[in-house]
Amino acid sequence: MSYSKYYERFRARHSKPFDQIYYADLNYDQKYSFQKIDSLSGLLTIHSFSMGNESSAEHKEYAKFLDSVFTKIKENKIAKR
Repeated sequence: MSYSKYYERFRARHSKPFDQIYYADLNYDQKYSFQKIDSLSGLLTIHSFSMGNESSAEHKEYAKFLDSVFTKIKENKIAKR
């Protein structure tokens, strides 16, 4: 299969509406997020775990983000169920 034929089929794949997020070049604020829903729950969304190893800059940013999420949970006293 030629390179151009591969990409033609890739762009026409059946799963595109569901998996296109994995192939996107996401901005920092699109890769993961946290939203407090109410006093008992929050929503942590992670679109990709493709961020390098523990020594990469992108992974270090992700670790800081997770630390901030758990700090918010503790400060806002989001209850355990």
